[in-house]
Amino acid sequence: NAGKLTYIDTKYVVHVKSLETEEEQQYLTSSYINISTDSLQGGKKYLVWVQAANALGMEESKQLQIHLDDIG
Repeated sequence: NAGKLTYIDTKYVVHVKSLETEEEQQYLTSSYINISTDSLQGGKKYLVWVQAANALGMEESKQLQIHLDDIG
């Protein structure tokens, strides 16, 4: 949920953390991103969350736990 449009340059970092290896990958984007499941080498269970930052500050989304076998 992006909230209301601020017309301020906002950078988003998608965090993907393996629950099996504790390895965390970060993906910087300004709008949307596609992350290939083939690039995730830390098992099948992950936490995913987004961090948004702009001139007004920084916020993080709630963490979502996913299992790669549940993605169709």
